[in-house]
Amino acid sequence: MLEDGLSQNNVSMLDEALRLARRSSLSDPRIEALCRMVTSVMGHTPTYVLLRRLETAAKEDDPRVIFEALCDTVAVGLDRASPLFDRALERYHTVRESPRNWKVDFGRPYELQDAILNKVVITTEPKVKQFFQTLLDDTHKVAYTRDRRNERVPARLRLQDVVLVQNERSFAKYRRKRSDIREKVQGSEPGMKQFTGIKTARCWHGMLGADKEPLQADVNEFYLFHGTTPMAAEAITSSDFKMDAAGSNAGSLYGRGIYFAECCSKSDEYSAVETEGPRAGQRALLLCRVLAGRILYSDDVYPRTGELVSSVVSGEFDSVLGDREKCRNTFREFIVYDEDQVYPEFVVWYTQEFS
Repeated sequence: MLEDGLSQNNVSMLDEALRLARRSSLSDPRIEALCRMVTSVMGHTPTYVLLRRLETAAKEDDPRVIFEALCDTVAVGLDRASPLFDRALERYHTVRESPRNWKVDFGRPYELQDAILNKVVITTEPKVKQFFQTLLDDTHKVAYTRDRRNERVPARLRLQDVVLVQNERSFAKYRRKRSDIREKVQGSEPGMKQFTGIKTARCWHGMLGADKEPLQADVNEFYLFHGTTPMAAEAITSSDFKMDAAGSNAGSLYGRGIYFAECCSKSDEYSAVETEGPRAGQRALLLCRVLAGRILYSDDVYPRTGELVSSVVSGEFDSVLGDREKCRNTFREFIVYDEDQVYPEFVVWYTQEFS
């Protein structure tokens, strides 16, 4: 065979000849054919070919093409040696619309990337833990509602851990829904009102890659809390929210939907204590990306539930904002009726503190 007759010196010469050929005529299809032949003969792709592929990948729109270029680069250990790799990787996240702090598994085929599920504790860094503790402190409000079921209102929620959830399958559905809402909003008159002053948004300082994967204001995308049991938090982050279980723990003032709050103390009302294992005594909140889209605002003490739900499910709106802070001096609640409008990105583990 040809490769059996090639000495190391000949391989180096062939490698250099190909490099010069590519430099002189990068667009010539004969050069691309020569690339494939040399790759076959040498048993690996020459370094400059990989770098050239990375340079092209950094401008590519097809995520598969970018992924394959990245994989070939990782295989020969160039991923840490070239800034081109970082540019191509950033382009990959941009095209897939995935958070920049997510891990890419180069050990599995592209077709299986959507099946990746990772849960990583991120509060091993003191500054990250301090950030989330500040988020809990700044969104905590001492106010009692009947949903607390005669339990005391804690003076503070003390952070224990935060788990970052990378659920590619769930995020892919969320990403498609975000595009659908954007397309719907852009094609409607009048334009969508962008809501500001969300308490979680005021506290979010761009940690954990949020500065590279910002919330998209044109579709009213917010970080909001959802209270649930530890078992349910595990199930939701491993699969997705289920509308058939929506509202079972939060009541139905605004219909059977998925309820969120900007105040952690409101979502704490629906939490439960873990009774066993290493997290015994702790509670869980989900910090979720929520696509509020076109928001139907209600400050009625006794809202017309059927009309609100119908205006979202069958009408022009995407969510409901129930302003109980205004009419009852308690909390604002955000409700969606489509599970694809939610991505549970963080599990916040905490304990209650009382004064």
